[in-house]
Amino acid sequence: MTMEGPCLAGQVALVAGATRGAGRGIARALGEAGAVVYCTGRSAAGHPRGMDRPETIDQTVAMIEQAGGRAVAVRVDHTREEEVTSLAARVRNDAGRLDVLVNSIWGADPQIDWGRRFWEVDLAEIRAYLDQTLISHMITNRHLAPLMVEADRGLIIEVIDGHFAGYRGHILYDLVKASLARLAYGMSMELARTGVTALSLSPGFLRSEAVLEHFGVREENWRDAIAKDPCLCGIRNSTPRRPRSCGLGERRECSSQGGAHPLRLRPCA
Repeated sequence: MTMEGPCLAGQVALVAGATRGAGRGIARALGEAGAVVYCTGRSAAGHPRGMDRPETIDQTVAMIEQAGGRAVAVRVDHTREEEVTSLAARVRNDAGRLDVLVNSIWGADPQIDWGRRFWEVDLAEIRAYLDQTLISHMITNRHLAPLMVEADRGLIIEVIDGHFAGYRGHILYDLVKASLARLAYGMSMELARTGVTALSLSPGFLRSEAVLEHFGVREENWRDAIAKDPCLCGIRNSTPRRPRSCGLGERRECSSQGGAHPLRLRPCA
């Protein structure tokens, strides 16, 4: 992403779930915009890596630094409150402030059996799934939002999957994704009398590491995947309350690597 000038110079940002996908991309963009970015997640050098993938928060930090930005990798399991408490204390002690919090925690794809309907779901696995995908967001907001409320300024973003009311294909996935949008809405209501803003943001189709790998393409030739799935080149409209990054990118004249505007989606006919 390219932007005019370091518009976030002097700001402190934290991306929870900066290991890969949307979290990594957002962390890189914040770094390019001049913010000091704390990159958190479970996959770090010397530790087991989630989702059987090779990406780490250390690699995300390296990408930001190679682009001339500043970033800090902090290994955190956001389902463990004591680790998030320590994270908040570290940000307070090191930076003395927090201006942007992006909640992009996920890492639960291996926990979903897409072929099972709600009456076939293994109940023994539900609690771990909800801890990873939803409760982790609650814990993170609970311990990091006070840094913003005390300063009476800041932005909290919940990364969600779509702003539509339709079903997302699996009962647990749909439940959590809808809940995250509602979480952002609820926080915005409770923050209304402060200088802190909370909102949800749906990135739309992502050229994530897993998506590129699935289609057998790389970043530089990702358009070749359109031949396999034409739905990847469409457009879907945005809404004011839950903005999509593609619309925001066009309004702020941002572009992705290679000069293209963020891709928008539309349902296939």
